[in-house]
Amino acid sequence: MKLIEVKITNFRGYSNETSIAIDSLTVLIGRNDAGKSSILDALDIFFNEATIERDDCCVRTGSTEVRIACVFDNLPESIVIDDQHPTTLQNEYLIRVDGKLEIIKIYDCNATKGKFSGAFVRAEHPSASGIDELLSLKLAELRSKAQQLKVDLVGINQTAKAQVRRGIWASTHDLQLKEREVSLKKESAKDAFDQIQKYMPVYALFKSDRASTDQDAEAQDPLKAAIKEAIHRREAELNGVIADIKKELVSVAERTVEKIREMNPDLANQLHPSVKNKQWDSLFNVTLTGEDDIPINKRGSGTRRPVLLNFFRAKAEDTAHSKDAGVIYAVEEPETSQHPNHDVV
Repeated sequence: MKLIEVKITNFRGYSNETSIAIDSLTVLIGRNDAGKSSILDALDIFFNEATIERDDCCVRTGSTEVRIACVFDNLPESIVIDDQHPTTLQNEYLIRVDGKLEIIKIYDCNATKGKFSGAFVRAEHPSASGIDELLSLKLAELRSKAQQLKVDLVGINQTAKAQVRRGIWASTHDLQLKEREVSLKKESAKDAFDQIQKYMPVYALFKSDRASTDQDAEAQDPLKAAIKEAIHRREAELNGVIADIKKELVSVAERTVEKIREMNPDLANQLHPSVKNKQWDSLFNVTLTGEDDIPINKRGSGTRRPVLLNFFRAKAEDTAHSKDAGVIYAVEEPETSQHPNHDVV
């Protein structure tokens, strides 16, 4: 899926719903404190569950509910939300009339630390009485609803909620389709939300004020992940080595205790052999050295910042590859990260 628009309501300086179009390359330009970083942070909250606080609410509204919505195109051709039975967002009436998918996340910031309180999809969805909440019904409730509405389910797989829903909707003369917010809280609606999130792009935010040495935990993460992966490939072999060493050390310790027993039985009774080992990945530390073996963190910021920027890119791409998804790179004040010669798109 591709992000094409973000909408922010009651977040910092954005009191009313504010819409920002997103293209393949989007540049936000404005004076200091105009709200550029707020847009990037709102996306970080939406995609990565970054921390949101009461102080993130707009001071002019008095409301403690923050709404962040993202609109996508390039939607998946099908999704599975009910017991391995494929369906589509269109068949479930989960897209807007223009064919776009709009997901709205709501955050309750009544306490000091805010929390995610629910998700909705804005879609052209049935609003006729009795069939407007089918996505929130269990299978037994759907069958009961079909019986109540005298819907003929002959030829329909009644063990698949998606097909029962389609049967009910198809038998309704007027669905009264209307663009409205549909809750993604229960049953198939929640399952749909869980599946949709798997198709969302990875959002990677590079902030201008982040630390910039190669020894920072964040800079180390991509290489630590590589260490863990290398160790994982040899896990069985390494575990065998550990077992052999433990066995030998326990044997030596036990023989030592027996020798102590010959001299002091009371002391020997207090001693119990115990062997502990560290995690393999704790044995390795990775750093980068530059010209003449000078560590990167001893070089100028003009060198350190591009190194960290590319640590950031490598980490984001690894995450996206594992999800088979695209990447949204959000770089705050890119001119602080690299020489102007590298700012060329």
